[in-house]
Formats: sequence, C-alpha cells, structure tokens
Amino acid sequence: VDILAVTGNMDEEHRTWFCARYAWYCQQMMQARELELEH
Repeated sequence: VDILAVTGNMDEEHRTWFCARYAWYCQQMMQARELELEH
C-alpha cells in the first residue's frame, strides 16, 4: 500500500485518522509476527 497515494488527497482530519488506524494495524502485524517467531 502506498500511504502517500492514499492519504495525498485526504484533508488533515482524515489523514490523521487514517495514519492512526494504519499505525495500529502495523503494530498488530508486528506483534503477530513476533509471536510466530517465538514458537
């Protein structure tokens, strides 16, 4: 996903919301990946 392409045409409020959600999504993915490596 190209974040700049997605957020480039958003206003500031939507961009802030999107980045917050995307950061949460990435954090969940990283945690899941770490759990897989442990087992």
